[in-house]
Amino acid sequence: MRQKIIFKINNQNLYEDMILIDDIYPLLFTCVDDLENTYLCSCYFADPSKILWLVTKTDLESVIDLLINKVTIRELFESDELWAICKSKNEEIQVKRIEDCKNFDEKAFPAEGEYMDADTGEFEEEIAILKKRV
Repeated sequence: MRQKIIFKINNQNLYEDMILIDDIYPLLFTCVDDLENTYLCSCYFADPSKILWLVTKTDLESVIDLLINKVTIRELFESDELWAICKSKNEEIQVKRIEDCKNFDEKAFPAEGEYMDADTGEFEEEIAILKKRV
């Protein structure tokens, strides 16, 4: 059974999947669509008036590589399938496809060289779940 719908991209509902970094709200998390495609979402701005996310389509192997510190967070967002999403305080959601990630706001992306810095076994449960889906 799917979790709640978080976003809608390309006429596909994106459902909350795994929260990887959490604070007052999820900062880095995965979503899946009805076709079982995987997306990685990063919150890059939040204040009382709006929340902004970067969303990229990815694959399960790349998420596993992220969780074992094989790739940086930013590397997964350097993609041709990237969207900026804004949710305003009145719950209005705007989705914008980013045609060229190199010409988008640099501050929206995770810092270069930033890994998950996972401790040994920290994401063991998540990795096991992802490996079953591959």
